[in-house]
Parts: sequence; structure tokens; C-alpha cells
Amino acid sequence: MKETIKLEIPKKSEFISIIRLTTSFVANNVGFNIEEIDDLKVVVSEMCIYFINHLDAAIRPLNIVFQFDNHELTVEIEDLNFGLMAQEKEDMGIMIIQSLADQFSLDIEKKKILISKRIQ
Repeated sequence: MKETIKLEIPKKSEFISIIRLTTSFVANNVGFNIEEIDDLKVVVSEMCIYFINHLDAAIRPLNIVFQFDNHELTVEIEDLNFGLMAQEKEDMGIMIIQSLADQFSLDIEKKKILISKRIQ
């Protein structure tokens, strides 16, 4: 059975700790080990920081959706602000996300990042 948790937080760096705590709670509850939980906290933090750094508008919140089904956690973060996103070809945050997540997709037009990680 698919379980879903949704958050909407202000697009400000001081709220990233809330996302890290939520990520830790969700990952722990679904069975990830401590190393995987730490990796997920880094990944989700980097996803949020990516939007903070690449789209200046901060009137609307970030929308975060955690879904767990069949030993796999997916996290989608969407920037609900208007405007065009700048994209750097070799963004360090994206490289970190790609190295720690099992699957990764970035949709610049829809302003969404989606990752998934399976329990080992």
C-alpha cells in the first residue's frame, strides 16, 4: 500500500531543517538504515537548495511529497513560484543528488526534481 506525506514549506533556507527532520522520520519509519537515512537527508536538502539557488522568486512555497511503496521511497520537490529557472551544466548539488539517489529526474520547465531510493 502506497503511503504519502505532503509538505508545503516557505522557500527559505532556514526551513531546510524541517525537511531534513521529516526525511529522517519517514526514512526511519519505512526501514532505511542510518547510512541510507543520512544520504536521504543530504539528497533532499540539496534538492531544496537547488530551487533556492536557481529560481529567485520566493513568494510561493516549495511542495514536497514523500511516497513509500514496495521498499522504495520517492521524494518529489516542486517550486511553486513563477519565473524561469537558471540551470548550470555542472551543478555540484545535482551531482551530489545523482550520486546518492537510485533514480533522479529534473524537469526545468515544471520546476520539479524527483528522486527514488530503495531499501538495501
